Amino acid sequence: MYEKSRPYCLTVGFHRTFHCLQTLRSLKQSNPQFKVILQLINWISSYDSAFDQMVNNHNSRYKFYDNVVNFLRANSFDGIEIRQRFEKQSRPLENKDWFIVVLQALANKFVDEGRSTKREKLLLLVPLTLVSDLATLEARESILGISRAADLVIMDSMYFVRKSVVEPPRHHTALYGIRSSDERTINYVANFLTARGCPKEKLIISVSATVFAYTAIDDSYINIWTTTYDKICSMISRGYRVYRNKDNNPEIDGPDIFNVREAKEEFRYFYEDPSSLGTKIRYIKEKGFAGISVWGITDDDFKNICRQGRYPLLNAVKAECR
Repeated sequence: MYEKSRPYCLTVGFHRTFHCLQTLRSLKQSNPQFKVILQLINWISSYDSAFDQMVNNHNSRYKFYDNVVNFLRANSFDGIEIRQRFEKQSRPLENKDWFIVVLQALANKFVDEGRSTKREKLLLLVPLTLVSDLATLEARESILGISRAADLVIMDSMYFVRKSVVEPPRHHTALYGIRSSDERTINYVANFLTARGCPKEKLIISVSATVFAYTAIDDSYINIWTTTYDKICSMISRGYRVYRNKDNNPEIDGPDIFNVREAKEEFRYFYEDPSSLGTKIRYIKEKGFAGISVWGITDDDFKNICRQGRYPLLNAVKAECR
């Protein structure tokens, strides 16, 4: 789902799209700027995914372009997001290049179709999903090629979530690190992508409404589970203290709500709240980036448990983007 709000935009994700498609269509009628984007995920666990097979076949590629346009128009979508998810294996170099061919051809198809039908051009969004490190991303993806073809490029902050028990717990969408060389920060990765050809006006910075929890087991901190924002509000109402780092990112040392018997101490909860989201959006505005994307919106407070109104995180983003 994409809402265009010049000069910044907000993208949020829904699962089970067809279940709520009718609702989304009605929202489009009441708000002409509201855009609904279909997400296509190419889960790459080997070298022979169905998507890669299509990419490597001339006839299949052209059939794919036609099918995408026809499906999007028939179901009232306004564009498509093509997301690649990598496992440990690297994709073949030729597939990296062919992926750009497909993106550029699809982008051209969207332009031609819009002109011929006199309808608004379909949108093409491409997330850059970082699995391990930036060097691996650059080896697997053509950042410049993707940036040229796509209308918007989403910097996927799922990469920032802590990967190893050796690392101390940290906030999953930190703006800055303790060291300027810290790759798992919004500022570092954004600068990395723009230096390699991604225009600032196309770059969407993603954050999360999901709460990440850590605790100590066998002398190592591990990521136990995720929870929702309203659980944080319940802890605060019970007197648990909120700590903030220099980025204004909140953290709570709170109780075990997961019934983990092996836990040796309290859990550390890292999350976003209206204040931290405001800090990130002001950063996005100051840097001239395109906008913000929120993943895990189902973890927002939909029942006003926090006494901040319904959807406090999304409403905070909306208010700050104006």
